[in-house]
Formats: sequence, C-alpha cells, structure tokens
Amino acid sequence: MLGVSNKNLGEAFVFVWKFPSKFINEDENGNFSVLKSFEIKQLSDIALIAFVKIVASLNLSKKMLDYR
Repeated sequence: MLGVSNKNLGEAFVFVWKFPSKFINEDENGNFSVLKSFEIKQLSDIALIAFVKIVASLNLSKKMLDYR
C-alpha cells in the first residue's frame, strides 16, 4: 500500500503517500532526497486520481447523501 489515511482533523483528513525506497537516496550527512523519475510523477498522479475517486464515491453514496 502506497497511501494511507494518517490523521482525522475534524473536517479534513491527512493522507500520506510514501515513495518506494528505490527512489530515495541518502547522502553522507543522513539527508534524504527523492530522485526525479517518470515513476515519481506517475505516483503523484495516482495519488490525485485516488483522491478524486474518493470524493466522487462519497458524492454518489446513498448513505452519505442521507447523512447530509
């Protein structure tokens, strides 16, 4: 799983998307950096698509519409 719900802030949720370790470099000072890659862009796009799908599903859910 690449993305998980991290925190519920009342009216908002925080979602965390972690890059696979093959895209992360650590230098001699212990600093981390993410390599630029087409796959990184693709992961970012997938995260956005997942968010849009969640919002669309919530808006189409009869239970959620009744709750409103």
